[in-house]
Amino acid sequence: MFAFMVLLCISGCAGIISKNIQNQVEKNLSLKMVLEDTRDYAGKMVLWSGEIINTDNEKQGTMMEIIQKPADINGRPKDVDKSQGRFLALNKTYLDAAIYEKGRKVTVAGRIKEKRTRPLGGIQYTYPLIMVEEIYLWPRTDLDGHDRYYHGSFMAPSLLVVLTCPFTLDDRVTSILR
Repeated sequence: MFAFMVLLCISGCAGIISKNIQNQVEKNLSLKMVLEDTRDYAGKMVLWSGEIINTDNEKQGTMMEIIQKPADINGRPKDVDKSQGRFLALNKTYLDAAIYEKGRKVTVAGRIKEKRTRPLGGIQYTYPLIMVEEIYLWPRTDLDGHDRYYHGSFMAPSLLVVLTCPFTLDDRVTSILR
């Protein structure tokens, strides 16, 4: 079942991740598996989705801490309280932390490098580190899950206003609608 879901995600990611990278992805490799034995999977390509927790620009590039989330059919992280854990994604080039900010959803393709342990609250947390090959920053959405920047409508906005006005239409407006 997991393999089917990964295949579905990869086929849905066609527009956001290049075919070349998609062909290199280890389709059955989950974050949970990598956390258990990172060394066995070093160098393997993964495709994970999630939500950015933190972004820091460091000497070697931009480091993002991401909480993994299951992906929908398009590869977009779902808005669910379910995760296999957190991972670090290092992008070799500069990404602006004001854009790649906390709460933004991403789909990341990259190669597993190693484990890194960092403080998380009062504990030490072990993260798999992936070296980013491609990253897709998903557009922000409204509360209903729709792209906030979509302004389309099935009819002209002026007609919508006329049809939803609470007052009686006079003859001039009525003649326009005929």
